[in-house]
Amino acid sequence: MGDSKIDLATFISKGAKSPNFWNYSTTNNCQLFCKTLLQSNGLYTKELNDFIMQDVDELFKESPLAQKIADGITNIAGRVDSLLNGAGKMKCKRTK
Repeated sequence: MGDSKIDLATFISKGAKSPNFWNYSTTNNCQLFCKTLLQSNGLYTKELNDFIMQDVDELFKESPLAQKIADGITNIAGRVDSLLNGAGKMKCKRTK
């Protein structure tokens, strides 16, 4: 890891090369999204794995606030997706 810097676009584009990166489901969730981003950029460690891959059902039982935060992040992600890709609309074609 060291002191090297990476810009957000590069960070995301490296993760986006993984299959199903942009698909969200019960088996391909935010935990795997974070893990994929970090792995793709050579930043994933055992310590991060222990934190990211926690049993969320257990976490949510202990902290209702964590459930609200997770729901909020998911809702924001959906809105960002709609902004970037449109909500059922065709993408705008870029002109030169």
